[in-house]
Amino acid sequence: MRILTGAAANARVRKMSARGSRYIEVEPVVRKIIAAIRAAGPSDRALRQLAEQWDGLLPQQSLQVSEEEIHAAWKSARPELKRALQEAAANIR
Repeated sequence: MRILTGAAANARVRKMSARGSRYIEVEPVVRKIIAAIRAAGPSDRALRQLAEQWDGLLPQQSLQVSEEEIHAAWKSARPELKRALQEAAANIR
């Protein structure tokens, strides 16, 4: 997982925001991604390939997110995101 900060984070947000909401275009791609992961079965092969393609995961990198990365991400998250995640977690339990 890459944690972006500063100008890199702002640039990524601007790029993602410029895409707009294109559900009709995105939904078929998401279905293909889900189907690929399901077809691969219990292995992480498809997930790894997708993470390399979409997230820039390097072949030698682990798919597992470290505790340090989780804490850094939480610390840098906006309060409204933290509240939403806490609410989602409470709804799951």
